[in-house]
Amino acid sequence: NFNPLDQNFILTFLFILVISFLSISLHYAIETFPLSDVDEVIETLKMPLNGFSEIFIHEWLSKSIPFALFIALFYGKPLYHVCHNKKRAAFFIPIAFIALMIYPTTLFFNRVSLSGAARYAAFFLNLSEKDQSMSTDFLDNHLSIIGPQDVTADTTTRNLVFIIMESAENTFNASMESIDSLAKEHLSFSDNESILGGGFSTVGATNTIQSSVAKTTGIPLLMLSQKTMGILQRSSDSFFGNVPTIYDILHHFGYNNVFMQGSDSDFAKTRLFFLTHGADIFYDNKRTSTIQDISGARNSKVLKEGFVEAKEKRPDENWKDAYLFQKVRHILDTIGSKSLDGGQPFSLTITTMDTHFPYGFLDEDCQYKPMNDSKEEILKTTYRCSSREITNLISWIKEQPYSKNTEIVIMGDHIFMGTVGVKDIDKNKRKWINLFINPQTNPDRKDRAFSSFDMAPTILESMGFHLKDSKMGIGTSLYSTKPTLIEKIGIDSLNMALKDLRQTQKYIDLMIH
Repeated sequence: NFNPLDQNFILTFLFILVISFLSISLHYAIETFPLSDVDEVIETLKMPLNGFSEIFIHEWLSKSIPFALFIALFYGKPLYHVCHNKKRAAFFIPIAFIALMIYPTTLFFNRVSLSGAARYAAFFLNLSEKDQSMSTDFLDNHLSIIGPQDVTADTTTRNLVFIIMESAENTFNASMESIDSLAKEHLSFSDNESILGGGFSTVGATNTIQSSVAKTTGIPLLMLSQKTMGILQRSSDSFFGNVPTIYDILHHFGYNNVFMQGSDSDFAKTRLFFLTHGADIFYDNKRTSTIQDISGARNSKVLKEGFVEAKEKRPDENWKDAYLFQKVRHILDTIGSKSLDGGQPFSLTITTMDTHFPYGFLDEDCQYKPMNDSKEEILKTTYRCSSREITNLISWIKEQPYSKNTEIVIMGDHIFMGTVGVKDIDKNKRKWINLFINPQTNPDRKDRAFSSFDMAPTILESMGFHLKDSKMGIGTSLYSTKPTLIEKIGIDSLNMALKDLRQTQKYIDLMIH
């Protein structure tokens, strides 16, 4: 007779439950994350993941636990009867284990090499090798740390609205038709014939905080070194203290710099970094006012933070792009009006959220609906909705009195990090988008090969500033005739050089001081 409280059944049930949970979890990781890019995944996992990571934890548990319980309940009784005999149990339990694990394991090794699997094992078992100091002259040959004395400007410089669109890459151009149509009328750099061109994804600029740092400083954020990892684990420490961002430069020229995003900016220390690098105010879904204590020294770690919970939404909810842009309009009404008639110029940087992997966060209120329930169709619809929100904002800005003196820049932060819709596409053919609307001047050429590092000097020069040697960090302005690093040495050589750079003492000193 079957007794569900029998100790052997309980053990059998727990065995199936645990193995099913592991199998489903492995399958979820394979289908959700770019596991073949080992460095990219490990660097992301080593960063402070508070805030946004809760979304993935919730999705992972909500998908794996119910299904694992179903399998355990469905197969628990038959396996209990089979394994009631100890001899049969010794035979069938290993078979059950292999049967449940063989598919995700095969899929895993199909995506990840043996050396990559070994690196994952070492990471999760905390068996990482000690740092080995390397030597390279890369920074000696290519780094340019500029200060305000290296930048000149006249009275024709523009205000800046900088929209960093989550995971916006050329693969999804057809789904971003509203932005694509803008590219036909405005400036977009590209190394191919695509109307909505884009830049290469490189080591040190593959996730949101890395690409945000790279696009505003011209410096890669390399995190695999244990020495550089420590700086992100200490909550009070910023990084690249002696490296200026575009906001440091703009602040020197009297700009009011505002940063805004619809998710928790504690994630990867985004808020702390930009508040210590020229941003005057930082808004996110938890804080509607966070202001740097500018009375202290530049490297001061003391931040004066005014926490005002957003009344319209729970403070732990990420804002949809449509809601984010509602708040953007209110902010622009204030800082835009102050910039008129020779008033204080401004920059407003906005980072969107809806098109984040694994397959976007589709706004149920969007006028566009997916044609079916497939993940790829949902993702494409999300891109369509988010791009429409951006173009609606741009249309609204063009109607404002400060628009003639305001440049709008749209960029993808990095290429899509998930697998949906991009699984079989060569990574070097996938580019994050760029679009410059109403720049102060136009470049001689638009056909360029470039990376995130080239965007900081390009943005400043597009606004009307002039940089010494047209360089910033390891980036080169696309307004100059000088070649970018990709044009000089190629994308593969650049990635190899950046991988070597992370273990050099000069890079470590640059980051932690």
